Amino acid sequence: MHPVSSGLHKVGIDIIGAIQQLDNLLVVLRHWRKDAEKKFSELFDKSKKIAADFDIAMTCPLAARLSWYRSNIRPDDPCEFYRTDVNIPLLDVIINDISHRFGPHQRQTFAFAGLIPAQLGEWTQIRVAVDKYAAFLDTTAVVEGEFRLWSQEWVNTSGKAQWTTAVLALNGCPS
Repeated sequence: MHPVSSGLHKVGIDIIGAIQQLDNLLVVLRHWRKDAEKKFSELFDKSKKIAADFDIAMTCPLAARLSWYRSNIRPDDPCEFYRTDVNIPLLDVIINDISHRFGPHQRQTFAFAGLIPAQLGEWTQIRVAVDKYAAFLDTTAVVEGEFRLWSQEWVNTSGKAQWTTAVLALNGCPS
């Protein structure tokens, strides 16, 4: 998760590349969730070895006999306890959070990244975002015409890879 997290914090982020990294991360996390028993057992075995090096016993925490508001599973096996009460819920929360934070609604807006010269996209890519904000824009034909002019401006410009943000691109345009 660290490469994805640091990629999302970069200045001049490539949002399209970041979304692809997020999709890859979701695939991995969903695989871990689907295969939670095996994956967590491997992780727990490694942690047991480390705990043994420090003479720490791996036990389940104390649990109340009666609980109204949370799971009160009392397995005898610490691996089973931590898998069902910590690992699986944590994976579910992370997967849901990423899916909602970078869901279809946000991805439509991210299509505007195709206007940045270093990531210049096709009209079909930009059209998704234009359709989302159609109420705030001129007619689609006018916006498409402006996009074609913008694209042509950057086709004729050498070194468009240096224009990695919208602000840099606007500053680089003739007035």
